[in-house]
Amino acid sequence: MAKSTARKSASIRKSSEKKSSARKSTGKKSRARAKSRPRYDRSVKVRLSKAVLANLGAVQTLPSFLTAAGRTTLDQRLTIVDQAQIMIEQTYVHLPLKRAMHAIDPVQRLRLVRRRIGAYNERAFHNEMISIFVRLRDLHTNYMLPEPFSSNVAFLPFHIEECFEGNPKQRVFVVTEISGTLSDPNFKKGVFVTHWNGIPIAVAVDINADREAGSNLDARHLQGLQTLTQRWMGMSLPPDEEWVTIRYLPANGTGPAREARFDWQVFSTQPSGNAGAAPAAAGGGVAADESRLGGSDPYRARIGLDAKGEMLRRARKMLFAPVAMASEKKMADLGEQARSAARTFHDSLSKAAIARDLAGTAAAGLGPSLAPVLGSGQGGPAARSAAPAGAMLNGVDLAANSILPDVIKEFGQVTTPSGTFGYIRIVTFSVGDVETFINEVIRILGLLPQEGLILDVRGNGGGIIAAGEGLLQTLTPKTIEPERFHLINTPLTLLMCEKNPDLSAWKESAQESVEIGAAFTQGLPLTPPDFCNSIGQVYQGPVVLITDAGCYSTTDMFSAGFQDHKIGFILGTTGHTGAGGANVWDHRLLEQSLPAQISPFKPIPGGASFRVAIRRSTRVGERSGEPLEDLGVVPDEVYPMSRDDLLNHNVDLIKRASAILAGKPRQRLRVTSQRRADGSIDMTVVTSNIQRVDVLFGGRPVHTRNVTDGTVSFNVGMPAPQVAAAGLECRGFRGDELVASVRLQA
Repeated sequence: MAKSTARKSASIRKSSEKKSSARKSTGKKSRARAKSRPRYDRSVKVRLSKAVLANLGAVQTLPSFLTAAGRTTLDQRLTIVDQAQIMIEQTYVHLPLKRAMHAIDPVQRLRLVRRRIGAYNERAFHNEMISIFVRLRDLHTNYMLPEPFSSNVAFLPFHIEECFEGNPKQRVFVVTEISGTLSDPNFKKGVFVTHWNGIPIAVAVDINADREAGSNLDARHLQGLQTLTQRWMGMSLPPDEEWVTIRYLPANGTGPAREARFDWQVFSTQPSGNAGAAPAAAGGGVAADESRLGGSDPYRARIGLDAKGEMLRRARKMLFAPVAMASEKKMADLGEQARSAARTFHDSLSKAAIARDLAGTAAAGLGPSLAPVLGSGQGGPAARSAAPAGAMLNGVDLAANSILPDVIKEFGQVTTPSGTFGYIRIVTFSVGDVETFINEVIRILGLLPQEGLILDVRGNGGGIIAAGEGLLQTLTPKTIEPERFHLINTPLTLLMCEKNPDLSAWKESAQESVEIGAAFTQGLPLTPPDFCNSIGQVYQGPVVLITDAGCYSTTDMFSAGFQDHKIGFILGTTGHTGAGGANVWDHRLLEQSLPAQISPFKPIPGGASFRVAIRRSTRVGERSGEPLEDLGVVPDEVYPMSRDDLLNHNVDLIKRASAILAGKPRQRLRVTSQRRADGSIDMTVVTSNIQRVDVLFGGRPVHTRNVTDGTVSFNVGMPAPQVAAAGLECRGFRGDELVASVRLQA
């Protein structure tokens, strides 16, 4: 019995020892597997470069920022709601359209907010105000949060864009920018994002898009994608989550899916360092459309801009393009010196180009040796080595760099299987001086091949309306007709027309509306027609305009004018432009629109503000009277972006645009003139693909001649009495079509 018990005890001990050994072995294997797996409860560490940090204000975590955020009082909230109701009910020009198209009633919602004002906590109040304005689906008409929200951006250290792959084409999402060094070495530029916080990425984008105010589905979708990773809290509440978890595939599209967790961080748009970055929105709730304009600027009340889009463009530049920020600062520091040098350089090259034309020794333009190759970066070695005397300014090659680098992001020549063409990327019309901007584009056009131009305005949220409408004339020999703008007819807008000089042109129409019951005033141009035709055609080659749903407001108007005047072909990466058809005023302009003693507009406390579409725009030409709002511009062809486009300087997009240009007719008209003692003018004309030349003096035809390709000289007698200020213009026709024009001083 004892021996049996001993044997059982030994057997139990051995079994226990085996189990213990197995547990230890299993534990070691589990710990080894745990070490090999990523820790999803730990966020990816991000180390921003010194160059990027120099562009940002203080960087902090989202919880730290929210802890320091202030609170609005009950009286402040009441003022905000009351001012919003006055503005929308009595000045918002799109109110009838938005009520009909989107089945909304913002005025009733504001009444309900006022009634329930005491029931909201801070976030709920701002969320309700934002929601009311977002549902207008109007990027011009916004509620802008008070400080500290209005001067801060919540961000993740990467940017996501979409493209199309496979057959049939499927939408995929690719990381295209990363700021700083990440502790996850696998998360890099080019990876495919498949899930966002466990939600399929396409669904996550659509959910986010519904919170955005784009006027059409294309615009809302783009807004939803862009605000996934960067959010300006002036118009968007802080993210609900403190971090996001991303599931992604390697850049080659094969291999195991991985996950990475990123914490939301916050930076200020008002850096304290020496970066020189002009923020798109200053503190105190001031809208982005006034950031570059002085209080007396004549265009200050003639703005068309997506303020949130412009703010996010600036934020992405601060995060991902420190070299571009440094270039912007350098040109800003040079100031008038840069503008003067650019004018001098352009004048000298223009004279040389005319001389070569007349001698028949070279094609128009400066040729490829003076234009940077797209993708090599501005100021590449080829451009610098070929730069003529006078091109250098404080180490900057003006043949390869714009004096407005924040406006003209990139330019140069592109060589494709279809030929060599010019390329310009204009990312904003929010310019400090309209004349300087147009002159700089003219200078760059002279540097580029004259066989065809790709003008890329994707993502351009607008700016000064005159900058867009004034640029159209440089691309066509036709007379430009600016868009028409209308006010909504209410007792308040009538009072504003009677008291405000900027609205006085609409006064008579507003007064007539009392009798005829018109919903809107008559349409009048904001940009003077004389200004839109003061320069004339500069570039005579065919033009392809590239647009997307990020083209908004002034850029919508530019695109509409381009289409309405039949300047060239529009290639869109989406089915519509952003569809912003209005002139926008912020609340501060409304306050200044009337004498204080009769004005219903009162200062808004706490730094909050509003923006409102006050004058709607309508198109000209064949679409005369058609509104831009909600409709936008439909391109001639929709092009789906490829992965190579996102990661390799739009290479496929440019190939497609070049193929379109190659199929378009080209023409050339170069003219010199010299006045004789008897008042007549000797003219020498160089033509290509032009059949007839008409000469006009002061707008009156004084000579006509049939021509063939080559050079012809003739004398033109001037009518009497001569008009000293009259201009001399030479127009080239192919059949009955006006295809080129040159203006000269008589």
